[in-house]
Amino acid sequence: MVICTVLGCSSGTSQAAAARPASRVLAYQGADGTWHDQTSDVVLPVITYHVDPAPPPRHRDATSGEIGLKVLVSTTGIVEDVVVLKSLSGPMDQEAIKAAKQWRYRPAILAGQPVAVWLTITVRYQFS
Repeated sequence: MVICTVLGCSSGTSQAAAARPASRVLAYQGADGTWHDQTSDVVLPVITYHVDPAPPPRHRDATSGEIGLKVLVSTTGIVEDVVVLKSLSGPMDQEAIKAAKQWRYRPAILAGQPVAVWLTITVRYQFS
């Protein structure tokens, strides 16, 4: 049995995900196109569509653990880029990236305007 929990998703799409704390914003893109790391005034994006990563084809031999992702959410709520911060294994990392690229968000907001943000997300696999 595979249990995959995505930590940092704040929506009603997954009970396991909805109970977790919100993602952490690493940086936002200002109106002038420059990136800023002072994120305290940024309202977090809210996930509106979430797909759980599929278990890798040979998951019976896989190790349980977490994958850390850095996700770029655009001003329209589309995931534009995904970077692995903490790897578990190549196949499991790829499934997590594939799922994250399908997620949709209500964009982050700063001063009433949508802004692009880099978020950290954790995907946890548990095999039993």
